Amino acid sequence: MSVKKIRHNLVPDLKLYSMPRGDEGTASDSIAFMAHELLDKGIRIQHLDPHTVLSRKDGYRKPTFKQCCLNQLLTFFILISLPIIWVVIIFTCLLFILRKSSKANHTAGEFAAYLIFFNMLPFSITYENCQLFCGNRKRLNGVDEFRLLAISPGSFDSSVRGGLATASFSSNRRPAYGALSYPWADEIGDAERSVNFLCEENTGIIQITKNCEVAIRRLRLPNEKRWVWIDTICIDQSSEAERTYQVSMMSKIYMSARRVVVYTSERTAHTDNLFDWLNGLKTKDINFLSNWDLGCFTGDFEISMDRFWSVNKERLLKLSSGHRAYKQDIKLTSLAHIEPAKEYFSRRWFNRVWALQEFALPDVRNIDVICGTKSISAIRALHALFFIYQDSSGSMIRIFVLLRKKMKGLKKSHLLDILIETRDRQAGDPRDKIFGVLSIAHYLDEGKFLELKADYEISIPEIYANYSAFFIQHHGPGFFLSLIKYPSRISQLPSWVADWSVSWPNYNAVGGRDFAAASGPSIDMDSGVSFRKENGCHVLTLIRSRIIQGYFTRNGHINGVNDTTMESLEDLRESEVLIEIYPGVAALLNKEDEYYIFTQVCLHTLSESGVEELVGRWGSVVIDAKGPKDQMGLEGKFSKHLSLVETFNIR
Repeated sequence: MSVKKIRHNLVPDLKLYSMPRGDEGTASDSIAFMAHELLDKGIRIQHLDPHTVLSRKDGYRKPTFKQCCLNQLLTFFILISLPIIWVVIIFTCLLFILRKSSKANHTAGEFAAYLIFFNMLPFSITYENCQLFCGNRKRLNGVDEFRLLAISPGSFDSSVRGGLATASFSSNRRPAYGALSYPWADEIGDAERSVNFLCEENTGIIQITKNCEVAIRRLRLPNEKRWVWIDTICIDQSSEAERTYQVSMMSKIYMSARRVVVYTSERTAHTDNLFDWLNGLKTKDINFLSNWDLGCFTGDFEISMDRFWSVNKERLLKLSSGHRAYKQDIKLTSLAHIEPAKEYFSRRWFNRVWALQEFALPDVRNIDVICGTKSISAIRALHALFFIYQDSSGSMIRIFVLLRKKMKGLKKSHLLDILIETRDRQAGDPRDKIFGVLSIAHYLDEGKFLELKADYEISIPEIYANYSAFFIQHHGPGFFLSLIKYPSRISQLPSWVADWSVSWPNYNAVGGRDFAAASGPSIDMDSGVSFRKENGCHVLTLIRSRIIQGYFTRNGHINGVNDTTMESLEDLRESEVLIEIYPGVAALLNKEDEYYIFTQVCLHTLSESGVEELVGRWGSVVIDAKGPKDQMGLEGKFSKHLSLVETFNIR
C-alpha cells in the first residue's frame, strides 16, 4: 500500500495530516508513526475500569451515604446469590444430560449458551462490576496506575464515545498511547463541562468541555480504536486525593507517551497560512538552534543527527526530482508572518501553566502541534516562536531553553526561577500556578527537594504560605520579599506570603538573569529567620535592625513605574518601620497591635545621590548584595544609620 493511500485511510488521525509536497523529513516521521500505530492494533490491556460518572453539569459527583449503604447491601445480596444461581444452572444442565444422554453434545452446547448469557449480565462477574451497577467508582490502587481512554472509531461528526482501562508503568501489557495537551476552555472562554462523553463498556457518562470534545474528534480514527490519555476523562476530578497523586505522575505520562498532540483549537485563515508557511520551510532554514543561544543543543547528538539526516535527505531528493517537483518557492518573508504568529500564539493553550510541562519535558521530536485540520512539528512551532520571543508567549521558549541550559552542581531548588518565568501563565485553580510547574522544577533539581509536591487537600492560603516559607528559608528573605509587587487578593493570606494569582513578581529584582534564584549567593540566609503558627495564622519572625537614617524609595525599583519618588526616613508614618535586610535592601513594615504587616521591599541609601544609582542596578543589589557605595565596608560593623537588633513578628 502506498504512503498516500495509508494517509488517506487515516485522515482523522492528527499525526497523519496532509503535508506539503517535498517535506520529506516530516513525511518520514509520519511513516514511522503510522507503523507504530498499526502495531497498536490488537494490543489488550489488563482490565476495563468502571469509571462511571453521574450526569451532572459540574461533572463528577460522590455518592451519598444512603447510596453507599444501598450499594453495600445490594453487593452483598448479589455476591451471596451468584453461587446459588451457578449451582442451579449446573444441576439443571446435568439433569438434562442424564435424561437425554443421546443428545449430550447438544445439551452441552445449551449449557455453554446459558453461561454466555449469564456472563452478559451487568452484575454477574466480579465485585467491581457490582460496584459499577450500583453507581460507585473503582479507585486506582497501584502507586503507578493511571487510566487510558480507548477512543471508539467513527467519523468526525459522529458522537464521541470510548472505553476506559487501567494501566501502570510497571506492567509490560501497557499499550502504546498518545497524550493530549489542550485547554479546557475554548477561545471564547467556555470551560463548562456540558458535553456528554459515553463510556461504552461502563454505561456511564463523563461530562467534558466543548473544546475537549472537538479535540477528541480530531484524534479519532475512522476504523480502529485509539489509546490516549486525556486529563479530564482519565483523572477523577472530584477526588482531591486522586488528583494529587495523578498530577505527580503527569510528567511521566507525557514523557512515556509515543506521541504528544497539542491541540490549539480550530483554524482560521491566518493560522492556515502560518502553518502552510512553516510546513513549507526546508529543514536547513529552521534555525532555532542558533536563534536562542542553544549552543548546548549541539551536544544533543540525537537531535543534531536527526537534523543532519533531514537536511541531506532534502538535498538528495532535490537532485533526483528537480527543483520544481521538490518544493514550491516561499515568496512570503518571515516578517510577513509576525502578526499571524502573534495572533496564533496568543491563544489559550499558550497561556496555560500546564502546557509548559506537557510541551517542554517530552522529546521535542515526538510532539505535534495542531490547529483544526492543520498540523506542524514542535520544532517548526519553536521556529515560529522566534518572531515573538519578547512577547508573553515567549515564556514557552524560555522554559524550553532553561531546561536544556540547566546548570550542574546547584544546591538550590529551581522552583522559584520557574515561577518567575511563568508569571504570566493562567490556571483555573490558584494552586496550579505552583503545582503545574513542579515537574519542571524536579527535572532541573534532578530528584532533590521531593518534599515539594502537589496536595489538593490543602487550602490555597496554606499552600502559598508553605511554599513562601520554603523560598525564604531557601533563598533568603531579602531575595524572596523583593519579588512581591502587590498586596494579596486572597483572604487570610499573611502579608509576607506571595500571591501568585496577582501580578507577580517585581521583575526588576532579577534583572532578566537566568536561574537568578538557584544560582544566586546565599547572602542573607541566617539564624535571624523563623516561622511559627499562632491563632491559625502563619507568623514570620525576623531579627533585624531598624534603619534610622538615610533615604529610600517605594516605587523607583518597581517594574512598570517610570518615576522615582525619593523619601527621607523622617517621612515615614508613625506606624511604619524600615528594617534592613542587607545593605541597600530594606523591608517596610506597618505596626498593627503586637504584630507587624509587611508592606513592601524598598531601596535604601545613606545619600540622595545614591538612590538613582541603585535604581539602575537593582537586580545586582538584590541577587549579588552589591549595595550602595556609601555603605561599602559597614557590614558587620556598628553603623549610625542602624538601631540595635530587634525582633519583628510579621503576619
